[in-house]
Amino acid sequence: MRLLVPVVAVVAAACFFIIAGAEDSSAEPGWSYDPVAHSLTVTTDVPDYADSSEAPWASHIAQMEMLKVTEGVERIGSHAFEGADRLDSVMYPSTLISIGNRAFGDCTVLKKADLPSSLETLGDGAFAGCGGFGELYVRSVISAGSGVFDDAGSSVDGMTVVYLAWKVPANLFVPSAGHSVTIHSISLAAVSEVDTEAFRGTTVSEIAIPVGVTSVGDRAFMGSGLEKVKVEGITQLGTGVFSGCLQLKTAEITMIKSIPASSFEGCSLLSSVSLSDRISEIGDRAFMGTGLTEIVFPGTLRSVGAEAFSSCAGLQHVGFTGDLHSIGDNAFHGCASLRTVEIQNIEHLGTDIFGGCTGIERSYCPVTGLDVPATRVYTAFTAGTAGADVLIRYDFGDNGGHCVLFRETDMSSAYIDASDGRRFDCWTDDAGNRVTDVTGIAENTVLTAQWVQADGADVTLDVAVCALSVICAVIACAVCLRRL
Repeated sequence: MRLLVPVVAVVAAACFFIIAGAEDSSAEPGWSYDPVAHSLTVTTDVPDYADSSEAPWASHIAQMEMLKVTEGVERIGSHAFEGADRLDSVMYPSTLISIGNRAFGDCTVLKKADLPSSLETLGDGAFAGCGGFGELYVRSVISAGSGVFDDAGSSVDGMTVVYLAWKVPANLFVPSAGHSVTIHSISLAAVSEVDTEAFRGTTVSEIAIPVGVTSVGDRAFMGSGLEKVKVEGITQLGTGVFSGCLQLKTAEITMIKSIPASSFEGCSLLSSVSLSDRISEIGDRAFMGTGLTEIVFPGTLRSVGAEAFSSCAGLQHVGFTGDLHSIGDNAFHGCASLRTVEIQNIEHLGTDIFGGCTGIERSYCPVTGLDVPATRVYTAFTAGTAGADVLIRYDFGDNGGHCVLFRETDMSSAYIDASDGRRFDCWTDDAGNRVTDVTGIAENTVLTAQWVQADGADVTLDVAVCALSVICAVIACAVCLRRL
C-alpha cells in the first residue's frame, strides 16, 4: 500500500504535464499551441513585430506546421509568422482585413493561400520567400505593398493564380529588383479590369484574357515570361501592355479595334500575330522591334502610327487590303529584310515611311507620293512590263471593296468583313472546287465567293460571284537574259 501511493503520485504528475503540454499557451491571452498536431491557434488581432522572435509564440515557430486564425480576427501584423519554415497550411477568417509586412515571409513550404473576400491590404513582402506556394485564390480588390510575392512559387512549378475579384490592382505581382514571381497560370474568369503593371516582370508563360475583361492597364504584362497571348474580348488595352516580353512568340487578338502604342514593342521573338477583322488603328511603336516576317492587314485598318513596325529586322512582306487614312513617320523604317509592299489606297503619308528598307524588290500602290525604294513599282492593276509578276484583283462583290495583291499573298476570310449575318468561307472555281493556292491560276479565271452563316453553320447561302482577273506581266527578253 505504501508503494502504491508514490506510483499514483508519479502517474498523476505525468498526466498533468502531458495535459498541460498539449495546450501550451503564453501568459498573454489570444493564442494556444498544440505540440502534438504542431498547430497554432490565434484568437485575437496580431500586432506588428520587428521580428518574429518578438512574438509570444516564438519558441514554436520552428515546429509549427498549421496555423488557424479564428473568426473575428481582423489583422495579422508585420513579421508575425516570418521564418516558419515548416508551416504548410493557414486557415484565414472571413473577417480578416489586413496582413502586414513579411507576415509570412520565408514560410518556404507554405503551399496555398485562400484569401478571404474581406481582405483589403497586403503589406510589403507579405508572402515573400514562399517558394512552395502552389495555389493562390484572391477574392477582393487589395491594396498591395511592394514585393508581396517575391520569389513565391520558385521551388515548385509556379503559382496557379485564381483571381475571383472584379479587379486586379496595380503592381500586385511585380517582383522587387533581384527577385522573381513564378506564376504557372492565371485565371481571370471573374475579372473586369487588370490595372497598371499588375503582372509586370512575372514568369507566367501564357495568358488568355477572356471576354469579360473590359480593360487592361498600361504595361500590365510588360517584361514578363509570356510565350503566347490570346485576347478574346472587346478589351481596351493600355500602352505597352506586352512590351518587352522577350519570349513571346504568338499573339491572337480577335475582337479589339485598336492596338495601342508600344503594345508589343521589343518582343523580338514575336513571329505570328492574328489581328481582329475589326482592327482600325495601330498605334505608335506598336510592333517595333518584333520578329514578324509577314503581315497582311484586314480591310478595316485605317491608320498606322509612327514607327509602328520600325526595326523589324525579319519583316519581308507587308500588305494593306483596305483604304488607309494614314501611315505615320518612319512606320517601317529600318526593316532591312522587307521585300514586297502592297498598299491599296492611302490619304495621308508620313515622312521616311520605308527609310532604310533597301531590300524592297516590288511594291504596289496606286497613290503617288509614296517613296518606296523598290526595284519594281506597280501603280495600277494593269501594270505591264515591269517584271515577271502576277497581280490578282479580288472583287468582293456585294460586300464592297477590292484589293490587288501579288499572287503569293495569302488571302483568307480574315481580310473580308462579314455582312448581313454571313461570313466569307472560301473561293471556289467553276467546278465547285475550293481554291486555296492562287499561284497556278490561269488568266481571266472567275472565282466564286462562298458565304456561310456567321455562327459557323455549314449551310451555304446564296453566293456572290466575284470576277478574278489575273494579269500576267510580259517578261522582256532582256530581263530573262539578265536572270540567266
